Amino acid sequence: MNDVLKKLEKTIEKDETIILANSGGPDSMCLLKILLSIRETKNINIICAHVNHSVREESDLEEKELKKICDFYKVGFESINLNGKIVGNFHNESRKLRYDFFNKVLKKYNSNKLLTAHHGDDLIETILIRLIRGSSLESLSGFAFSRKFDGSLLLRPLINKEKKEILNYCEENNVKYFIDKSNYKDDYFRNRIRNNVIPILKEENEQLLSNFSDFSKNLSGAYDYIYDASKLEYKSVVVNNKININKLFDLHYAIKREILRMYFLDVYGEDKIETINKKHFTELEKIMLSERPNVIATFPCNKVVVKEYNDIYIKEKEDSKPFNKMLLEEYVKVNGQLISLVEEEPLNNNDYLMINEDDVKLPLYVKSREKGDFVEISGGGSKKVKNILIDKKVPITKREQIILVTDSRNKILWIPGVYKSKYALKKSDNYDIILKYVKNNRR
Repeated sequence: MNDVLKKLEKTIEKDETIILANSGGPDSMCLLKILLSIRETKNINIICAHVNHSVREESDLEEKELKKICDFYKVGFESINLNGKIVGNFHNESRKLRYDFFNKVLKKYNSNKLLTAHHGDDLIETILIRLIRGSSLESLSGFAFSRKFDGSLLLRPLINKEKKEILNYCEENNVKYFIDKSNYKDDYFRNRIRNNVIPILKEENEQLLSNFSDFSKNLSGAYDYIYDASKLEYKSVVVNNKININKLFDLHYAIKREILRMYFLDVYGEDKIETINKKHFTELEKIMLSERPNVIATFPCNKVVVKEYNDIYIKEKEDSKPFNKMLLEEYVKVNGQLISLVEEEPLNNNDYLMINEDDVKLPLYVKSREKGDFVEISGGGSKKVKNILIDKKVPITKREQIILVTDSRNKILWIPGVYKSKYALKKSDNYDIILKYVKNNRR
C-alpha cells in the first residue's frame, strides 16, 4: 500500500480535514489506517462518516464498535441510520441518501475532500454490471481515481488494488474490521457477479484488474473527446430547448447520442435523469425518424415529447380542461387568447370575423375543441377541425390551445386565427357583428 500512501500524501494538504466514508469493512478500515499514517506527518483532521443501513442484526453493534475505534484514535465520527428512510429501489435510494449524508458532513466540517474505499474489484464489478444491463459510454468506463462532487473532490485511493491485497494489508497490520455476511449471498445481481463471475475471469487472466483499469482509462478518454466535441455542436443543434432534427442527424452517431444525453440531462436535471434509460433514447429517435410531421408522446415525470416538423422537444404535460363561455360582455379571455366585440375597421384575415345576426343564433360562445368537431364550409359540405389544423400546419402543441367560436346551436363559426366557416362575411358585405382575435393577450 506504499503507492497508495505516497499518492495520498501528494494529494492531501497539511492541516486539512478529510471525510472518510467508512462502513467498518476491510476496505474502509484499511484506508483509515493509511490516513492515520498521513496524520502523523501532515496533522490532518480525519472524520469517519458512517451509514447504518439497518438491514442486518449486526448493524447497530458495528456502528457502536466503529465509534469506539474512532474515539480511541481521536478520529471524528458522524453517522446516519437509514431505517425506514428508503422507499423504492433499495440500491438506488440508499446510494442517494448516502451521498446526501456525505455532502452534509463535508459542509459541516468545511472540508473539500471525500474519500471512499472503492477498490479494483469494485471497478470490475461496476463495468461488468453496466455492460450487461446496458449503459451510456460515460457509465461504461466505471469510475476514476477522482471526480468532482458538488464543489468538493471525491477520491478513490484504492481503485488499483485487488480485494486480496486489502485483506492482506489488514492482516499484516492488525487492522480490525467487520464482515457483512450478506455480501456472500447471491440474492443480489452484484453479489452474483462478485462471487461467481469475477473469480472465473481472474483464473483466466491474472492481469484482469490491469486490463479493466486500462479499458476504463481508454474509454474515459474517448468519452471526454466526444463530450467536448458534442458540447461545441450543442448550441447550434439545440435552440430555445428545441432540437433541430436535420442538424442532429448530420452529425456522427457518437456525437448525436451524446447531444441527446446532454439534452435529457438539461430537461430532467441530476435528480430525475435516472428515470431515462435506453428505451427512451430509442423512442426519441423513432419519433424523429417518423414520417408524421407532428407527433406527441408521453415520457417519464409528467413530460411529453413533441415533434413539430423539423423540431423536437420535451415539455411539461399540460392538463387542459374543457370550457364553454358565453360571449355576453365585450370580450372573452381564455388561456391568454382574447375574443372581443369591436366596432373598428376589420381586415379580411383570420383574426377578424364578420357575421350577420340573422344568419346565426345568439348568444355566441367561445369553447374548447372536442373530438369530432367540424366546420360548415362555403360551397357546401363540412370539414373536420382536426383536418383543418393539419392542412394549415398548426403545430401539434398549439392545437391543444385552439379555441372555437360557436352560436347557440353549437355551429362552429370560426377557428380564430386559423379558419372561417360559411357564415363568415367579407369586408365588402353587410354585417352587424365584428369579432376580433388577439393571441397572447395580457389584458
